Amino acid sequence: WESRIQATPPATGPRHLGNRPMPRRHQPNAFTLVELLLVVVVLGVLAAVVIPQFNTMAAESRESGLSSDLATMRKAIELYQTQHDGVFPGRRIIDQLTKRTDITGRITPEGAYGPYLRQWPYNPADGKATISTAPTLPRSPNRSGGWIYATSTGQLRANTPGAGPSDLDYFDL
Repeated sequence: WESRIQATPPATGPRHLGNRPMPRRHQPNAFTLVELLLVVVVLGVLAAVVIPQFNTMAAESRESGLSSDLATMRKAIELYQTQHDGVFPGRRIIDQLTKRTDITGRITPEGAYGPYLRQWPYNPADGKATISTAPTLPRSPNRSGGWIYATSTGQLRANTPGAGPSDLDYFDL
């Protein structure tokens, strides 16, 4: 009777093949190559969808900043002209708009007018704060960047070639 009990496998626990236990299924401890490739592909697709949207948003932000800066500077030029008997700022426009001036436009700490701007802004489209002056505006930007100003007409534009996301040329904003 005892020998018969020993020969029967127990009801619970591992099954035996003779004296050897049956091999267990292998439980993976790491990700398989297929799983890793799948994750990389999914992340690549997400990046391909999201990154262009960020680039477009950044370009729209630059264009919006450029438009806003132009409006602010044009208002400052208009106020300068009003306070200086119809005369536009001259070749020293940056100093004339960021410092105090007298009625003739001469920069002086005792001047009764200005400053109209705290500081001269950088052009958001190209990152330059330089300004080119001429008696009249050219038909297109001269590619030196920054701003371009017509001393005889008081017109100010971005001196940046190319179009923004709204398909308007920066020069025409």
